[in-house]
Amino acid sequence: MNSLYGYRTPQSLKNEKNWQFANKLWPKILLKYSLIILGIQLTTIVFFGYIISVFLTIILWIIILFLSIILTENKLKKIR
Repeated sequence: MNSLYGYRTPQSLKNEKNWQFANKLWPKILLKYSLIILGIQLTTIVFFGYIISVFLTIILWIIILFLSIILTENKLKKIR
């Protein structure tokens, strides 16, 4: 476990198994949703312009960050 970087929540820091699981799962979730956001961003640039695309991307990233934490925490609870 590392206290300086990685996925650090009380649940992931409980033990080494949780730490390893969370730090393998969370980047996969972020990558999956990053690719989805990229597609949405490129589409909104074409149809609505750069400014709207930037604002939409910021909003989507905030949602995705919270969603990825919720999904990871739920999976951590299941591996107990």
